[in-house]
Amino acid sequence: MTPCVYTCDFEVATGIHNCISPVIVVRSMTTPGEIELNLQNHRSVDVALTTCNPTGWVFHFADSEGSNGYGGDDNRSVFDAEIQLLGTTLTVFGNDGATPPSRVLASTANYVAAAGCTTQHLWVADGLICSLNPRTDVMTPDALRLNPPGERPGPPDARWFIGINGVVAGGRTGTGLTHLNFCVR
Repeated sequence: MTPCVYTCDFEVATGIHNCISPVIVVRSMTTPGEIELNLQNHRSVDVALTTCNPTGWVFHFADSEGSNGYGGDDNRSVFDAEIQLLGTTLTVFGNDGATPPSRVLASTANYVAAAGCTTQHLWVADGLICSLNPRTDVMTPDALRLNPPGERPGPPDARWFIGINGVVAGGRTGTGLTHLNFCVR
């Protein structure tokens, strides 16, 4: 794998971080917190997330800033795929183009421990999501996209959004995410 061109760390409890563009901390000391990734001219991001005693909406990674869990947004974009860590279960939802009746692309129970602390790594690229242990692999144009063709409204973009102890668009919260590390490639 290619080396990181940019790295940063985010401590959730204190809001202390060394992140600058392309990892932009939007809200750090509120619940939920929010981070925006602008991956224009980049290919992927590896996110190391540490959780301790997770409950509710712990981590949320979304294609659309209107996403609020379970694979939907407020109709801002057809590209609204999501990765959510709800309690200990990691679920990947496809975008509006995913084949019905279910937009669930993958679901991994016990992705993190219910008690104690766990660090997991997610590698996310255009149409690809991978985590090694437990194994989670998704490769489809229905997953998160970078500069997807025909983005509506507006031009294609390379922006992704992360909810910290809650969902990106608010309204659903959780506890347990303690640390994030980003490696942009």
